[in-house]
Amino acid sequence: MATDLEFLDQLTAFLDTEPIVRGLTPRKSQQIDDLQQHGSPSSWGADSPPTSVNESDSESSSGVEEEAPTKRYKRRIDAAELSRRRQRYRQRQKQAREELRRQERELSTQVQVITETRKGAKTTARTDLVLAKSFWKRVALHQREQRHHVEAEKKRLAAIVNAQAKYIETMGDVVREFLTLPSCGYTIPRSVVYDKVDDRKWLRLKSSDTALYEAYLQDLYDSHGRVDK
Repeated sequence: MATDLEFLDQLTAFLDTEPIVRGLTPRKSQQIDDLQQHGSPSSWGADSPPTSVNESDSESSSGVEEEAPTKRYKRRIDAAELSRRRQRYRQRQKQAREELRRQERELSTQVQVITETRKGAKTTARTDLVLAKSFWKRVALHQREQRHHVEAEKKRLAAIVNAQAKYIETMGDVVREFLTLPSCGYTIPRSVVYDKVDDRKWLRLKSSDTALYEAYLQDLYDSHGRVDK
């Protein structure tokens, strides 16, 4: 193909520079020259006839026709390659957009969780207990108040029991003194009296406040029964 183009360029340059005699072809002019010089036609025309302009034009046109499909094929290849590149580029853009949307959803979820955690909307009870220091402070204050109340109630009950114990003990002393008088006519053995006193001492040391109170009350009932007799 390059040789044909070079030949066409040389032929065009030759035609532009050398004037051609009308009515004579290159072959006839060559034969005339040979006849004038040697008296016989040369064998140049029979062995290798020169290529005419029409043949050169046909060869160049055939070369152009052969070149045209090649160019069209190259253009089709380039268009297909460009289409593939565009498709790959669009696919990458689509994947990048999907990745950005996924990251946006994840970040939005994290922000929502953090916001709700700060507001306390979705925290569990255990998390609230750990995070809220004021809760433990309120629990400690409540327990201290309850302890003070229980201690005060215990002191009040102990004072009542002690007062009743003193009263019972006083009444017992009065009854025992009355029963030990000669004019009473009824004498309680001192062993029984001392046993009762020992029992009360044992109850004070071993029993609870309620049991001690019940024991003193029962002792009082027994004393009243003896007084009635």
